[in-house]
Amino acid sequence: MMQQKKFLKFNTTKLLIGILLLVIIFGGVLSRFYVNWLWFGEVGYRSVFWTQFYSKILLGVVSGALFFAIVYANLWAARKYSPPVTHNPYDESFRSKAGRIANQAFGIVILGASIAVGILVGIEGSTHWMDFQMFANAAEFGQKDPIFNIDLGFYIFKLDFLRYVYGWLMFTLIIAFVGTIFVHYTDKAIDFLSRNIKFAPHVKSHLSILLAAILLVQAFGFRISSYNLLYSQDGVTFGAGYTDTHAHLIAFTILSIVSVIAAILVIINIWKKGIKLPALAIVAIIGTYFILNMIYPAIMQQFFVKPDELRKETAYINHNIKLTRNAYNLDRIQIRNFPKLQPLSLEDINNNRTTINSIRLWDYRPLQSTYTQLQSLWQYYSINNVDIDRYMVNGEYRQVMLGARELSPEAAQTGAGTWVNRHFQYTHGYGAVMSPVNTATEKGLPKFFINDMPPKTSVGINITRPEIYYGEQTNEYIIASSNMEEFNYPSEGKPIYNSYSGSGGFPISGYLQRIAASLAFSDLNLILKNPITSESRLMFRRNIMDRVSNVFPFLMYDNDPYLVISNGKLYWMIDAYTVSKNYPYAEPHEISPRTGYNTNYYTSLNYIRNSAKIVIDAYDGTVDFYTSDESDPIIKTYAKIFPNVFKPLAEMPADIYRHIRYPEMLFRVQTQMLYDYHMQDPQVFYNKGDRWETPNEIVDISGEESPMEPYYVIMRLPGQTKEQFLIMRPFTQAQKNNMVAWMGAICDPEDYGKVLLYQFPKDELVYGPAQIEATINQDPVIAPQLSLWNQLGTKVNRGNMIVVPIEKSILYIKPLYLQSDTSKIPELARVVVVYGDKVIMERTLEGALQKVFGGDASKPQSTSTVSSIPSSVSPIADGQNIKSLINQAVSLFNDAKKSQQSGDWTGYGDKVKQLESTLKRLKELTAE
Repeated sequence: MMQQKKFLKFNTTKLLIGILLLVIIFGGVLSRFYVNWLWFGEVGYRSVFWTQFYSKILLGVVSGALFFAIVYANLWAARKYSPPVTHNPYDESFRSKAGRIANQAFGIVILGASIAVGILVGIEGSTHWMDFQMFANAAEFGQKDPIFNIDLGFYIFKLDFLRYVYGWLMFTLIIAFVGTIFVHYTDKAIDFLSRNIKFAPHVKSHLSILLAAILLVQAFGFRISSYNLLYSQDGVTFGAGYTDTHAHLIAFTILSIVSVIAAILVIINIWKKGIKLPALAIVAIIGTYFILNMIYPAIMQQFFVKPDELRKETAYINHNIKLTRNAYNLDRIQIRNFPKLQPLSLEDINNNRTTINSIRLWDYRPLQSTYTQLQSLWQYYSINNVDIDRYMVNGEYRQVMLGARELSPEAAQTGAGTWVNRHFQYTHGYGAVMSPVNTATEKGLPKFFINDMPPKTSVGINITRPEIYYGEQTNEYIIASSNMEEFNYPSEGKPIYNSYSGSGGFPISGYLQRIAASLAFSDLNLILKNPITSESRLMFRRNIMDRVSNVFPFLMYDNDPYLVISNGKLYWMIDAYTVSKNYPYAEPHEISPRTGYNTNYYTSLNYIRNSAKIVIDAYDGTVDFYTSDESDPIIKTYAKIFPNVFKPLAEMPADIYRHIRYPEMLFRVQTQMLYDYHMQDPQVFYNKGDRWETPNEIVDISGEESPMEPYYVIMRLPGQTKEQFLIMRPFTQAQKNNMVAWMGAICDPEDYGKVLLYQFPKDELVYGPAQIEATINQDPVIAPQLSLWNQLGTKVNRGNMIVVPIEKSILYIKPLYLQSDTSKIPELARVVVVYGDKVIMERTLEGALQKVFGGDASKPQSTSTVSSIPSSVSPIADGQNIKSLINQAVSLFNDAKKSQQSGDWTGYGDKVKQLESTLKRLKELTAE
């Protein structure tokens, strides 16, 4: 009995140790799987989770099992049908040692090696599950390529999987072939050392069948290579050129045929002596490849194509132009001629009052700093991003700036950064800030529509659910609805707390959930019950970009989500794109910081559609995907693979739907592709005779030029009867600064997605933004003023140049901000208006327009201006005396610097005193 107890105790100990080892080895994987399963259930997309899981398992098992079956069957057959060999135990040669090992442990070694490699092949194969799903669910494009006359869907959805299948087959057969040779060699069934290679019975047949299979797969590979020619970069344009179709394509076709013939010869050689036929077949393939695919194309390109390149390549340039324009939706852009420039009048300005009132005087960069300084209201809140949108304000269509007040990452360190503070108490941001794009206070600060905590509104846009649990900076996991009160916002008396009452996250009260979460997050504190209650919910992946990319990782997401206020709640809107790099003939486009995108990644694509829009509830994290381009075959294919994921755009709540906008990233891509692809004549395209560029502007305090960004405006398009919200960008000629065109994309729902390209008359000079910037810098009144401001303890911060088409003319608007060296709050100081040969800088837009056009331009609408310059800088009135004093001050300052440099300190002191006197006089005049 004692022995039995010891035995049971011993076995129980071993069982516990075994369980502990399994938990250590597999606990992390299983916990992450379980937590992911819970999370996908929380967001309502568990079908996506299971589709991915089953697809990976299916393809991984099939690819790994087939690899194992093919390789192991060949190795087993090689040993099974090899003649018995007696190995000399005293022979120390490698061949004999390998033979003895194979003879003694053949089954274990071969089986183990086949299984191990098969598992690796299966794991690698499982990564291609999406290629398989797209292959199986491919939608048609309804358009065929010009070379093979195949629907473009073949290249987008099927070619990648066929490339994988080719690679898998070739790898599997080569491993089987090499392994079979090794087994036969160790069994002395093949003799390589004699003058003639000798094979034991059946060996030649076995290897010949494998080699023939490899050659047939290679024939398939050459066919794949012929399709790859449609992505060639060797010609004048991207895609197959003259040499590709008249040399490389012929070469791959012949090579496929030669490979099939070679496979037949290898099979025939089974009944022949020696290996001359297989050797001849392989030499024929190598020789054909070298001559037809390398030498012949080089000769053709150099001596036949280059001397007559334009004529030879015209058809292929046409293919590139047509398919590139289609891939980026450039062919849907409506091209219109902007009317010949006509003078603007005060009446024209007043007839376009909504446009004038929506001119954006606030640049998002200085405004973000101003928002943060004025409206964070607590050291651990921050306003990470300022977005542009439009709202109905007191019955008027107004363009506004909007930012979310989020809990900053530094809040995690509050109170020594304790675990409770990070995950239970400081859990969310609070409210939003909104201001119109064109107004400021007397001190040059934003005039808020929504501000403070709790949110206050002056325009009837209420926020009744201000808590932000899901946002752009919410990276920590949290436990909500615990027995710890959550910090809501600071108050004069004491902090205000609340408890979460939404549906975000999943229950964490059970032991299984807490153990799984603790392993998944490597945080043993989660196992403890206190302060977790039966109502507690675990929220993670709260960063909205991380959230949507984990729900559905197959879309490319815009890097600039924007906030929407709807029915008192806060929502995030994210634009998503279906992209591909396999569109035949379409010129690739690089998305990276190098090409002007605010991203932390690099990607290359040659097809893009804004096919989805995502709405995320900032309070409970609900994620809804809406199809915004139902004609896109890629989104159709995704919808077949993942049914019930995408909702029709018509199901988006109407109040949120009013805030959809044409995404800036897509607009950037299209405008950059238009540099070359507005040219549709092959000869003009070949010579790059009419290339466009993005104009440069001067922004920020650096004074350096940078490419002009697209910007949102509310304006009335030429020939239209009402104003619309759109995104626009001008173009200039390459190597020149003259403006040649501008493009706008309408954002309003009734005309959403309509893109218009207005081209200026070629015989008319239209100044571009860089020329206007130079004009401002050289203006005899403005230039000294800017220099003086920069020398008085302030920095001039330049805002975006806004090019505004009005009627049959163009206005240029440039806001200027001043920022004190001791303050981080940029304040709107001046507005520069340039029209024709008039360059006017005034405190207000209306004041500048009045000076340009005469009369009282502000009479119909007096709220869209800055009534005074910032308090941080002394105001400077107009008048000849003021201008003279400014010029005198600048001259005295320069003279003082010269005296200092030459060591004339007496002269330096005199000049400084004169400068002080001049500045005092300026101060007296401006105070009058």
